[in-house]
Order: sequence, then C-alpha cells, then structure tokens
Amino acid sequence: MLRTISSFARRVGVAMVLASVGATALVVVPEIAPLGHRPEPAAAAGEADYRSAVLADNPYGYLPLDETDVNSLALDVSGNGNSGYYEGNMEVGLPGPFADPSSRAAYFNGGWVRGDHALVPTRGDWTVEAWVMPIGDGFGDGDPIWSQYFDSYNRRTIAQLSCGPAWPRCISFQNGEVGGGSSAVLDEGHWYYAVWRRVGDTVTMLVNGVALGSVAAGDIDQHPMWIGGYQAPNWSGEFHGQIAHFAVYQRALSDARLRAHYSLAGPTGGPIKYWEQLGGCGCGHPSHAHT
Repeated sequence: MLRTISSFARRVGVAMVLASVGATALVVVPEIAPLGHRPEPAAAAGEADYRSAVLADNPYGYLPLDETDVNSLALDVSGNGNSGYYEGNMEVGLPGPFADPSSRAAYFNGGWVRGDHALVPTRGDWTVEAWVMPIGDGFGDGDPIWSQYFDSYNRRTIAQLSCGPAWPRCISFQNGEVGGGSSAVLDEGHWYYAVWRRVGDTVTMLVNGVALGSVAAGDIDQHPMWIGGYQAPNWSGEFHGQIAHFAVYQRALSDARLRAHYSLAGPTGGPIKYWEQLGGCGCGHPSHAHT
C-alpha cells in the first residue's frame, strides 16, 4: 500500500529489492532505518545562499546547470576544472528548484551533459547530490541521473530512477551486476533533493534528507561522468526531466550537512510515496495513494 514518508518510513523503514539485468538473480536485503525524521525546510534562503553552502563543503565538482545558452559549457564552479558539455536534445535556463527568480535548471529530453573526467573515485567514501524533477513517460530501462558508464553493461555505475514508463520512478543505484532500488516513488512535476552517499562498501540513497535504502558497492570504473544520460558504444540511456545543482564530494557528507543543504531550499521538496513490492526494480503496480 502506498504511504507517505512521514507515516510509513518512520515506523517501518523501507524494504530494498536488489535486481539486475540478465543473469543476475533477484536479491532481497533487510530493511534499514530511515535517516531520522524528514527535516522541515526553512524559509527559502535563495540561490546564492544554497550555492555558498555547497561550496563551503568543498565539492570536487559542482555544476549548477544554470546556464542560459545551451552552446556554452555546463560550468563547474568548484574551481577543479570538471565542466561538461551539453549534448543532444537539451534546454537550459528553465525555472529551477527554488523560489528565487534567479534559480535555473537544465531540461533533459534525449540529451545529457558529458564530462571529461571521472568524479566519483574507484574506492573510498563519496557523495553525489542533485535536485531532480521527473517529467514525461521516462526512458524504458530507467532514467539515469548520473553515470560513469562507458564500455561494459556489467561493469556500469549508474544512479537512476527505475523502471521506466510502465513502473513508477523509484530511486536506485547500479554498480556492476548488483543494483538496488527502493519502493519510494518520485512524482512527475515535483522537485526532489536526491543523494547517493558511499561509506565503506555501502551506498545509501536519500531523498529530501531521508534515507530510503542501501546497496553494496565495489570498485567504480574511472570513466568520465555523465549527467542526465549516457552514451556507450552499444548502449545509451536518457533522463527525462530537469536537473539542477549537481555536486560530487570525494568524501561522505554528514547527515547534518545534507539536511543543511536541503533546508536552504525552502518548502520545495516533493512528496515521497511508496508502492507495493511486487517485483521489477523494487517497484510494483499502483494501489492507493496518500499524499
């Protein structure tokens, strides 16, 4: 049964279902406790305040995706030279996640941002965060939010919303032949603060400051970073929707810092809901919604 994060996750946690493509078996792992209560957002602090908070945490790459010219670089404002290139069917300069009129985002509809460098390290702790808004039917094998994917389907690293137009968008993470996805649905047309955080050999997925599940992770291939899609020699994927404030840290940000980032956005985080666990990427068929 579908329930809101406030009534459901605080009481029972979120069951994780691990699934991969091809020969890899379906694996069920134990439920985990949520990351405390969903923080109450503060009054909107504005685009500049949010950017300052991100930069204060020393990101290895920070691409706000707030350009107004799609022919320009997707600029890395961290100072580490990790800018990317808008390619394919892209629009820029759309309203972003914050009430501040200067807040802007990129719209992905068959395009992506391609980087020159890997941003997530092979081993060690790291954090990736982004504001995302799903739009439209989605991509059949999941909407990739970011990836270090090049030449091997079985060695890919990809963070996405599974499972495409026939299923709801459940936040997930794939590393090689093992992937994890929760039963948490991100509604179309709402902004969400999405985080993937690695500590040791475990990647935890969070939305709006709440931990929704975790999955084991091995070595991360050191291929260039893709945002909103990827294009491999024999495969490609596309996110459909808007993304803003994409940042990578080569360490695990604390719960307090993640909540601080989220709270600066003001009351913008969309509702988190759940689907019955009926199989297939951790998602199932709809029942009754409570928003």
